[in-house]
Parts: sequence; C-alpha cells; structure tokens
Amino acid sequence: REEGWTAVQFKLKMLIIALIFSPLLLFLRVLRPLFWVRFGYFTNERIGHFVFDVEYYLTERKLGLYPAKAIDVFFYQSKKSANVFFAKMVQRNLKVHKWVKLLFQVNSWMPNGEYHKIFPARHTVGSRDKKGLFIQVEPQLKFNNEEIVEGQSFLHSIGMKDKKFICLIVRDSAYLNKNSLHKSGKWDYHNFRDADINTFEETALALAEKDYGVFRMGKMQEKPFMEENPNIFDYAKSKYRSDFLDIWLMANCFFCISTGTGLDEVSRIFRRPSVYVNYLP
Repeated sequence: REEGWTAVQFKLKMLIIALIFSPLLLFLRVLRPLFWVRFGYFTNERIGHFVFDVEYYLTERKLGLYPAKAIDVFFYQSKKSANVFFAKMVQRNLKVHKWVKLLFQVNSWMPNGEYHKIFPARHTVGSRDKKGLFIQVEPQLKFNNEEIVEGQSFLHSIGMKDKKFICLIVRDSAYLNKNSLHKSGKWDYHNFRDADINTFEETALALAEKDYGVFRMGKMQEKPFMEENPNIFDYAKSKYRSDFLDIWLMANCFFCISTGTGLDEVSRIFRRPSVYVNYLP
C-alpha cells in the first residue's frame, strides 16, 4: 500500500530467487556433516571496517577458531569498494562473488539459517581485536613481489628509498563530504572528530630533523601540508596518490600517527605500531 508496484515487483523477484536457490540450500544442509558451506559478507564501503574485518577473519581461521570442514564464501555489501586495490588483495585470499548475496538472503529465510551464516567482525566485535589475536600470528594478507617492487620504486622516485618513514593521517570532513560512496548521507555529526593538519607541523618537523620521512596520508583532504620540506611529503595532495600506495605505505611505515580514522586500520592489520592523538570518542 505504501510502495505500490515497486514493492510488488521486488517481492516477486525475491520469491523467484527463493524458489531457485532453496533446493540447493536444502542440499547443502544435508551435506553439512561432510562439508559445511557458510555465507558471509564484508562492509567494503568504509576502509576501516573493510580491512580490519578481512584480516580478523583470516587470523581467526589461521588460529583454528573455525570448523576445519567449513567452506566460507563471501560478498561485498556495496557495489564499489572504498579501496579497489584492497578488494583485489582480498579476492586473492578469499572466495568473494556477487551471487553469494542471493544465497545469503534466501538462507536467512530458511530454518536453521544461522548455521550457514558467518558475520564480519564489525557485527560480532565492533571491528576491535578484543581478544588480542593479531599479536599471536603474522599478517595473513601479503603483497606479491611485483607490488613490493612497485612500492619501493615509488620511494626511490621521491628520494626516500633508504629512509624509515612515518604515515601521518589527520581526519577532516573532506572524505565523507566529497566521496561518491557517501554523498547520500549527512555526515556533519562526525565533525567533532576532525583536527587541523597545521597543528602537526612541529611533530612533522621533529621527525624530519631526525631524518625520518613523513607521509601525510588521506584520499581526500581539505588543506595542503608543508610542501617545502624534502623529508615531508604531502602524499594526499600529490599526483602519486593511489589506492595501491594508500595500502602499501600504511602497511610498511615505521609507525603511524593518527587521529582515529579508517585508514589507520591498515597499519594495525599489518602489525605496525600506531600513535593516536586527539582521539574521539
């Protein structure tokens, strides 16, 4: 009555999908003693939850916290990922397919559907390593040789090949306000988390004087930052910024300085130390 023919079409579509996939799902229930197929997802539109939840799943699996006979398949919740390179990295390690979403939905309507679901860490632990699992094993996601060479070549091209470097990421409102993944939302309620990049000048200079490289990180940032110092590189505003380097730099930094925003989770999952300042809430 409220949504009209659009709602009718949607329900008919779901009914047809249910009729198609129900026999397969019933068959998988019968086979569960032999192999256990489970359906899961990742919230790929926010980089922090995306990277943490994938690595947390892989770490749990490495530590033997999932049934040995489980075969887990996943889908991404959004059509577009916050980081395209990371999405490709995930698909080298996990079975991720669009059609899994349909199976997940139909399975949810059937009895005992919970036995064939696996939820991301965002749902189960708030994307937090509450049990200290990461420290027990090495990072499960790896760069291949070609990617390592590409990252090192970038450092060489800007004169930082032999330097230890620090990634500095200071949250402002530009990313949520300008990114096409989030344009439909009202994001100003997050503004209390913002900080001014210019208040980090002394920090960056102190590190540069000790001959560390400092990369100012971010996909979209409001202000430029200290472009005149050769040891401080405003990567976020540079022509070199890419989804690949966003991940590679955060994964290979000596340590990370962050005000608490999604990209710093990349350093966390690669077991790099992080310093948090102006961290709210």
